Amino acid sequence: MRELGLERSDIAKAFADIDELAAQCKFRDCTHDNEPHCAVKKTISEGILTEERLISYQKLKKEAKYDGLNSKQIEKEKINEMFSGLGGMKNARNYIKVKSRK
Repeated sequence: MRELGLERSDIAKAFADIDELAAQCKFRDCTHDNEPHCAVKKTISEGILTEERLISYQKLKKEAKYDGLNSKQIEKEKINEMFSGLGGMKNARNYIKVKSRK
């Protein structure tokens, strides 16, 4: 999507319905996956919004996050995202060291 030159403002315009619903979610940082009281997921369950539209929105938002970064920075961001459950790459390395000692 970077090649197409999509900007954040374009995403906001194209997915204004999801942005409006997201403002009604209980949590400001709602990912619209498993959080309770998610207005977006509620609208999907009611058949008003499609799951495919949410997936497209999430993909474009994720891609926009890397806008302006060089390849090394993008790689670092992706690795940190992969290991976010462990608190980032540094904590993942420490976890692996501890596990390998046992």
